[in-house]
Amino acid sequence: MTSQLSEYRPGIEIHANVPNTPGQTSFTGWIVIVDKTNGSHVTETRVTPKWANPAHTAEEACRILIKYGREVIEGIAHGGDFVNNG
Repeated sequence: MTSQLSEYRPGIEIHANVPNTPGQTSFTGWIVIVDKTNGSHVTETRVTPKWANPAHTAEEACRILIKYGREVIEGIAHGGDFVNNG
């Protein structure tokens, strides 16, 4: 599995997760948004977008997912919104 971590701002992280196997040619995945801004209470939210077109590499899928995670946090996208529409 390919994973990428991005800090959106202090205390809020976006984890992109993309399963991959040898010979795989299309990639999708999900994100986990971790919020550590409320003291000792940590919240984790898993969001799986709808993929219009799978990515061609795991790295590309991670990049798309991190961007999508930022859009979810900013209220532009919601869980299940389409990503990678071309």
